[in-house]
Amino acid sequence: MQYFFDKNKVQKVQEYFCTLTHLFAYLVDENGNRLTEWAGDENGVEVLKRSLDEEEFYQLYKRVSKSGLEDIIVVPSSYDNVKLAGVSVSYKGQKKNTWLLCAVLSDVKEGNLLGVPGVGINEKQFYNALDLLAEVEQLILSTEVELVHVSAEHERSRESEDELSRGLKRAEAMTAMIRYLESDEGFDRACDPILEIVGHYLEVSGVRLFQVLPDGNHVNLISQYTAEHVVSECDRTVNLERSDLIVGTKTLMVSSDTLVSAGVRGAMLKRHIKAVISVPVMLNEKPAMYLVVNELEKERVWRLDEAKFLGDAAKVIQSLLRMRVQKTSLEGSYASVGTILNNVGCCIYVRGRKNGQCLFANKRTREIFAEEMQEGTMEKLLSKAKALSVAPDSFELYHDATEHWYDLYRAEIGWLDGQMADLYTLYDITDKKKYQKKIEQQANTDFLTGMYNRMCCERDLAAAIDRVKRENSRGAILYMDLDDFKQVNDTLGHQYGDELLQQLAERVAKIRGLEGRCYRMGGDEFVAIIVPEQFSRREKILRDVNAVFEKPFFLKEADYDCKVSLGSCIFPDEADTVEGIIKKADTAMYDSKRTNKDVKASKEDSE
Repeated sequence: MQYFFDKNKVQKVQEYFCTLTHLFAYLVDENGNRLTEWAGDENGVEVLKRSLDEEEFYQLYKRVSKSGLEDIIVVPSSYDNVKLAGVSVSYKGQKKNTWLLCAVLSDVKEGNLLGVPGVGINEKQFYNALDLLAEVEQLILSTEVELVHVSAEHERSRESEDELSRGLKRAEAMTAMIRYLESDEGFDRACDPILEIVGHYLEVSGVRLFQVLPDGNHVNLISQYTAEHVVSECDRTVNLERSDLIVGTKTLMVSSDTLVSAGVRGAMLKRHIKAVISVPVMLNEKPAMYLVVNELEKERVWRLDEAKFLGDAAKVIQSLLRMRVQKTSLEGSYASVGTILNNVGCCIYVRGRKNGQCLFANKRTREIFAEEMQEGTMEKLLSKAKALSVAPDSFELYHDATEHWYDLYRAEIGWLDGQMADLYTLYDITDKKKYQKKIEQQANTDFLTGMYNRMCCERDLAAAIDRVKRENSRGAILYMDLDDFKQVNDTLGHQYGDELLQQLAERVAKIRGLEGRCYRMGGDEFVAIIVPEQFSRREKILRDVNAVFEKPFFLKEADYDCKVSLGSCIFPDEADTVEGIIKKADTAMYDSKRTNKDVKASKEDSE
């Protein structure tokens, strides 16, 4: 971001944004140094400077700038009607500048309120403004970066006609290779002209395509190109010993003057190789083949564009292999097809359309789905796949035995014997699913206490309302607010305030009847939902909640007594909407706070 940063320009944009949204904001760099001055209503800025602790903004900056997942973070302040937000701006995957913002919420009418001049903003408008700021900033950054890249590329093109010529030649070579994706030839024959194109373009002694065998220690030579008057360094084509030149998941580029390991240098000397580039051909995130370029006759120093070209050629071969796997249009013997399909990184299953019999299952399928293959229940398993709307014949499958998720694709093909068949390819997406679940959990969970958040509370409460109406039963919610929580933060420090909230959350979550139904609404406010099967124990649950606060909390190496104000609402008797129920319980809680008495269950409630 710093490469394109214009302080005056950003200050004007910031002031316009704050005027438009009624927010207050300033910008800091990746080290926390301020880049712009406060923007927003001038009188409001002065009030916020006097009232808010600068430490709150610093801690917010640290969180959003160090977070690997969140670009926008919103936290409460010491005032109920003021919220703070951090919006990070990334460049090349790294957090750079961070907007620190402050919103005065107009829809908060009760609590510890800060009087700020100027027009306020409601909570929905606040979050919409944050999303707008993040999107606009990322768009501006992407545009600036792209302009710089285009300008640099143009400058390089003007300075080097030779590079332009190489680019045209590379484009012609890539176009020629891509044409072979539509070839009806077998995989090895389709690769032959591709390797020849690579060899001519790079002007090298030889190009080889090796297939990794199941034992991991040997390879087969699938296809090769050798320049005229050059003798191939491979004395046979099958079951070759795997060398240090064809290992790993990254490109190996060794020029004649490159310092390399003894293993790599020994492999080169053994085969009289002066320079080499080896690129893995990936399938399902695993190397199944290696595309290797050798120079045997002269010293050679590789250029980066040559390595990139070879990487693009490997992607063409990778696409060719995947197309052959999915369409099963490989020609030749069944054994050659099996050799290739048994070494791809996905499961392959072929079923005859006419008789429904299994025509082929590769090694990975037979290993992962061994029980289904043995019992003949593979069809039953595939029928459980859930159809996806993204594309026809695309499905998602969960395998109970291994607890793994798979993307399942189905295509109609002509099998080797001429009969029509269904080809199923299954790709393991378990890691992707776990990541999605983690993101979903973070979206529903309060980061400090580990409790469910407000959004999750409103969702669960809506479900509970539907249930009590459907079953003609009753439920309730408890609204809890700590008394004098601000005093804890002011006297002991925010870190001990956070610790108090964490201890409280742990205690309340263990109360029988509230397990899995406790939520942090924000600040020091909590909600618990009492479902119909626990409603008869409502009075006991209330006593258990009060009992939590009869025991002191251990803070700063000392016991600390903390009290709570409680409010409750029975639904659907007292209210039958999410907003109405929460508001009713909130009002009861504030009545409790004013009278310094906890809300108790009535005789009718306990019946």
